[in-house]
Amino acid sequence: MSAALDGIKVVDLTNVGPGAHCIKILADLGADAVRIVEARSVMEKRGRTQWKAPFWAYGMRRNTKVLGLDLKSEPGLEVFRRLAQSADVVMVGLRPAAAERLGVHYNALRILNPRLIYCCLTGYGADGPYRDVVGHDINYQSIGGTVGMTGTQDGPPVIPGATAADSAGGGMQAAIAILAAVVARQRTGHGQFLDVAATDGIVNMMSVAIDEYLSTGVEPTRGATLLTGQYPWYNIYETKDGKYLSVGAIESWFYQNLCRLIGLEDLIPHQFADGEKRAEMFRRFRETFRTKTRDEWVALLMHADTCVAPVYSIAELTADPHLRQRAMIREVAHPTRGSVAQTGILVRMSETPGVIRNVDPQPGEFTEAILRDVGYSSQRIAELRDAGIVD
Repeated sequence: MSAALDGIKVVDLTNVGPGAHCIKILADLGADAVRIVEARSVMEKRGRTQWKAPFWAYGMRRNTKVLGLDLKSEPGLEVFRRLAQSADVVMVGLRPAAAERLGVHYNALRILNPRLIYCCLTGYGADGPYRDVVGHDINYQSIGGTVGMTGTQDGPPVIPGATAADSAGGGMQAAIAILAAVVARQRTGHGQFLDVAATDGIVNMMSVAIDEYLSTGVEPTRGATLLTGQYPWYNIYETKDGKYLSVGAIESWFYQNLCRLIGLEDLIPHQFADGEKRAEMFRRFRETFRTKTRDEWVALLMHADTCVAPVYSIAELTADPHLRQRAMIREVAHPTRGSVAQTGILVRMSETPGVIRNVDPQPGEFTEAILRDVGYSSQRIAELRDAGIVD
């Protein structure tokens, strides 16, 4: 059974969060993905060593082929050009000025391959006052609004627990854009330039709060909107054992079920109370949820139409039977470590399912195959390796 993106060749020149998330999505769905990293010779000159964190190797590089390359050398740039010439997609995570200096910008590559889909995946985008500003996930979330809206009303902004700009704001949006461009190319026969900014993705994710402000002129306050803790029925509560429970009983029927089951039936008429009554409701909810352990509340409420769920630690979620059954946490074969656990494939497709083909690709492992595929002889590949141009 073939995967959905079988035959789609992607060259990835990002090596940071948004690109890593995007290439993981595409590669899991079958794309033939070549990830470009710095050649060992370049890292040695700069006194750097390759980052070998297990989560990076086993999660974000899986299903790819890794090619160590000295892009600042003319032979290395020629290797990249050949890869781009035969690729469907090139993804570049460099700031626009850096891509131009290296000669890997869109206008340089489209001449070689008019069908090329070129995804410029950066923090702030290919134009605008911030186009050449450096940043990371926390910065993009700060400008995009998630940091400012995360936390309690009487506390400071806090760093969100998920790298949302890298994953959803940048990586997922880039994958959507690339797949849309592949479909468009089937009609037009031409590739195109995709400008994907992680910050833009965060702004899109914050559209409910932003559109509310643009429509009403009233600025939402951190911790004081319906979805950020304004009411007791959409909040987080500590339980008897020091763990936490999330409650999201927005709809009146869910709220009524919740109140009946936790013994606060008298609060049913006051769902949207304010002032002293709302303060009383918060106090009683907190007191009530401290009378049982988290798992006791889960057993009582989770399957009773109350919109309640446990707040998991990372270790707890990896053992959750629902996530295990859906293979979002799965065991895969590692070439030297036996079986290792990692997150699963994001979407499940009935006719063209994704497959984990390799887990921990290493620089040099696929070099011969990658370069022979774009016309290099074994002798020339050996010369490039000896010169430190490729690993």
